[in-house]
Amino acid sequence: MPAGVASRAAPQWTHSPTPTNPPERAGRLVRLTSRSNNTRTFSMRSYPNDSAEAAARIVSLAMLVDGGLDPAETAQLKRAGVLEDMGMSAEQFDAVVHDFCNDLLQCSAYWSAGRLHMQPEVIEQLLGEIQRPAHRLRLLGAMLDIISADGRVTRSEADLLTQALRRWGDGLEH
Repeated sequence: MPAGVASRAAPQWTHSPTPTNPPERAGRLVRLTSRSNNTRTFSMRSYPNDSAEAAARIVSLAMLVDGGLDPAETAQLKRAGVLEDMGMSAEQFDAVVHDFCNDLLQCSAYWSAGRLHMQPEVIEQLLGEIQRPAHRLRLLGAMLDIISADGRVTRSEADLLTQALRRWGDGLEH
């Protein structure tokens, strides 16, 4: 549980019977507009709403949005007990991160100077898979802890937090 977040009897995360749907077989189609104004369609894995896998993907995004996995962020993930909170093993989380990285290679608008530039619509799709306010609040706390673990907040990390707060802000009070 992130520091400063009151502990309550929080709803449990659900788990997908099949953790992933390879993009070539099944997945949500996400429409992206490239820099040259051509419309391209990509397939991204789809997880059930409020599933541990959907939450793990949001955590993965928070860890990767600045361009790579930082050891301080990984350590904070363990220290805060985020995986245990989601009911996931390290191996299950690693599988979600791996699949997410594969999806990012297809769905990212571009990489520049080691930074990931995702279309806001893609991030909206991912954030939209978390519906329950209690889950959203827990994820926001985890994202803040992870992003600040290395002692700095990059522009891409700040943008992600801003987008999550805009998307999830209403209904968080309880």
